[in-house]
Amino acid sequence: MQKIYCSAELKLPSRRVSVGVVLVCLAGSAQFGYQDAISMIAWNGNADAFTEDVVKQSHFDDHSSINIHLLMFYVGSAIGFLCFAFSARLLQIHCGLLIGLTMIVFSSSLFIPFSCMAAFGISSFLRLFAGISIGFFIGYQTIFINEISLDAYRGSLLIFSGISVSLGAVVGVTVAHLGVLKCANCLYFALSIPALTSILIFIYMMRLKEPPIILLMCGLDEKAEQSAQYYHGDENTGKALCEASARLRAQKHSAMRCFAPVWLRAIAVTMSVNISAALCQQSPIIRTLLPIQFHQVA
Repeated sequence: MQKIYCSAELKLPSRRVSVGVVLVCLAGSAQFGYQDAISMIAWNGNADAFTEDVVKQSHFDDHSSINIHLLMFYVGSAIGFLCFAFSARLLQIHCGLLIGLTMIVFSSSLFIPFSCMAAFGISSFLRLFAGISIGFFIGYQTIFINEISLDAYRGSLLIFSGISVSLGAVVGVTVAHLGVLKCANCLYFALSIPALTSILIFIYMMRLKEPPIILLMCGLDEKAEQSAQYYHGDENTGKALCEASARLRAQKHSAMRCFAPVWLRAIAVTMSVNISAALCQQSPIIRTLLPIQFHQVA
């Protein structure tokens, strides 16, 4: 009976899978692009979005200090990804997503109370913590998308996950150019906006179930069937279980094999941010990581 399901083709994800993927991308990779775009615009001293007074009032004495904040964010993202790699064997995907969202809400909210009193060192730490939270969440985001998707559309959803970085960057550029960021300490308030959306996503994520393959791995066949029905509907439950069982049998207990989609995801994130930065006429990541490439601001 399972072979019949496996031979069927399903090109579009269910509504529940689609909503779940969009929300995790909004909380993770899209926020990466958003925060990167906001910082890039401030770093380049774009007069349409930030004035020199705003930059100085946001505890940035010069544009090289903004570059340090960018670097702290990228370093934090790498640290967060490593934290995910070590915790992925200990935490279930659903638990990892909720922990990551909690970290994002907390780190984003800290920008508000510290916006009027933060010294450069404290603000740099806030950017590092924000990067750790997002890097940690993006790891679980990628595994979540990979495990709840069926073979027919898994690649498309992972591509969307990468594109969402650019979409987040576009939102950041739009917010900056609306002129709402010309008030004092506006840079910190702009970076704290994702806290609200993350809270709403956290509430929705509490209802999600573990992907079927994780439950099959734990020997919980009945719960795995319920999970497949939850994500893919009654008509595709058998197909989802069939694919999950096949992938589980083929999967070797190798950390590199387990995290292979995540390594590809990390490359996709970097490329997407660079492309979005180029489209927005900002400096790509590779230049911000090199002190010799600091812009000369008149």
